[in-house]
Amino acid sequence: MLKMIEWMHKQLEPNLRDMPEAIKRGIQEKYEEDTVLLTLKSDHIRHEGLKFTSSDNNTFYQSWLVLTDKRIIAARNSSTFKEFVSTPYAMLEPLSILFSFADGMLTFNEKNGKSYKVEFLKYADEYFEELDITLREMADRAQHKKCPHCGREIEQESNFCPGCGRDISL
Repeated sequence: MLKMIEWMHKQLEPNLRDMPEAIKRGIQEKYEEDTVLLTLKSDHIRHEGLKFTSSDNNTFYQSWLVLTDKRIIAARNSSTFKEFVSTPYAMLEPLSILFSFADGMLTFNEKNGKSYKVEFLKYADEYFEELDITLREMADRAQHKKCPHCGREIEQESNFCPGCGRDISL
């Protein structure tokens, strides 16, 4: 009996990983160079504008958070692709990424001062650790680049390679 109740409960849970086909197609068309790493349905995503403005606030319910190998995307849950956030990982403030496993809340800030709060559905808790690890890994990778001459990993803002000393500002 207990197994049957667990099975019935699982059937009622929303599908948190499979985006609608139209959203998948929209991401593939707009970001054909990106590889989708993780998708997760959220309860809502709140975008807060620059700290000195108050008119740029938006909340989008039942949205999709998508992590690709190049950016974090938020799209409305609709029959077409309606993106409202597309932030390359290099634009994230790495130390601003906070994930509260207990609350199911992810917050992150862009370097330009915009901030985002993502609250996930209660059934998404099994995906929180994967989301946290993937987002932090991608954001960390984006802060570094490789020297085209010697292959050494260097800081994103660097104009010269500390390994070979060559100009990499191009």
